[in-house]
Amino acid sequence: MLYRGQPGTAWFDDVFLAEADPDLALLPGVEVTADSTYSGYTTAPLTDGVTSTEGVAWDKAAWASEDVEGEHWVELAFPSEVAVKTVLLYWAVDAGNTWTSRDYRLQVFDGGAWREVVTMTGQSARDLSVHRFEPVRTRRLRVLQPAGGGNASRPNILWLREIVVT
Repeated sequence: MLYRGQPGTAWFDDVFLAEADPDLALLPGVEVTADSTYSGYTTAPLTDGVTSTEGVAWDKAAWASEDVEGEHWVELAFPSEVAVKTVLLYWAVDAGNTWTSRDYRLQVFDGGAWREVVTMTGQSARDLSVHRFEPVRTRRLRVLQPAGGGNASRPNILWLREIVVT
């Protein structure tokens, strides 16, 4: 807990400390691929562990798909099978706007096919989307945005700054 630079007194009650699950997206050997990448961007920011991007150059702060019609996706391939139970999606922030996708699916590769573990429809603007589900073992995880499912202002772009997987 940190409380500095503020006047007054802070009281903390019922504090709980526990070991956090490691971010599987930061494991050595995780490969990130996408259907497309907007000019100047790379997928590197999606798994760099940086979620606070104020003051970070735009091309280091986020990844964006091409801004074209059609579905867009980004996939994390793990070096070995992992148990996934939580996915956090940190949406890109640009010029004071948060670029939250309205519609998307989280999928795991299971037995030769993609299987949905989360379906989001009509999501409102937010900085972070948290999805918890029953643990599933997989080597591949994908965020899939259907055609036109992006932010209402730019529905044909998938724009993320970090993916955290536990």
